[in-house]
This record gives sequence, C-alpha cells and structure tokens, in this order.
Amino acid sequence: MSTIETGDPHIDMVLEAGPRVFGRDTPEHVREAIADSPNLHWFKIELANREVHEREKMLAEIRQIGRENREIEYKATNGLGMPYCRIPLSVIEQGKKMFGDDCWKDSKFTEDFLEAYPECRIKVTRGTRGQEYAGNGR
Repeated sequence: MSTIETGDPHIDMVLEAGPRVFGRDTPEHVREAIADSPNLHWFKIELANREVHEREKMLAEIRQIGRENREIEYKATNGLGMPYCRIPLSVIEQGKKMFGDDCWKDSKFTEDFLEAYPECRIKVTRGTRGQEYAGNGR
C-alpha cells in the first residue's frame, strides 16, 4: 500500500509505520490531521479494527484468569499474603498506557476494575489447617 506524502514528517512517519504506532504519544496535530483527512479512511478503519482485536484479546485473557482464579479459590492457603486478585499483565500495561503509571496503585481504580471484571478477584475462605476466614475472603 503506498503512503500519502503530506509534507509533515510526524504525519508521514505515522502513515508509513501504520496504526500500530498510533497511541497516546502521537502529537495532537497528527491526530487531528488524520481525523480530518478524507483520504485516510483506510487508516481509520485499521485503527478501529486494532481496537476491537485488542479488546477481544483482553477479554479472553480476563476470562482465562477467571477460570484459573476459581481453581485457586479451592486450594488452601496459609493466610499469610492471601491473594486478593489476579489481573493479566497485558491489562495492567494497557491501564498504565491509558491512565498513567500509578493507576493500579490507586485502590479506588483497582476496585472499580474489579467491580467491572469480578472474575479477576480471588475469594479464599479457608487455610491450610482448616481454619475459616470470616467475610468474603479479602
């Protein structure tokens, strides 16, 4: 596919490299130029397809973690460092890209995520010596 030469090195670089380099670090004027250009419909379609693919991949990873978490819940732990949740690394990295590097350190952010995707939460209710934990295992 031949690229369109715009004369702006930033826009030309993004067009030549393709949608994979289009991210939050892309300069605002490049985003606006691509959004306003009627000749770049193919680029916008590729961006949309990439987003859909990434979201499907993320949801598949979350479902897999959920299945693994259900198995972990049935195994006993010693109560020390009891697991709270498991989140796929790709989801953590995506969150950092979208909301900043410290987003997962914010307990409200993490709780909001776990409310949206409860399968990532681990509810351990018993220990290795048969002791029962009160509450919901958190």
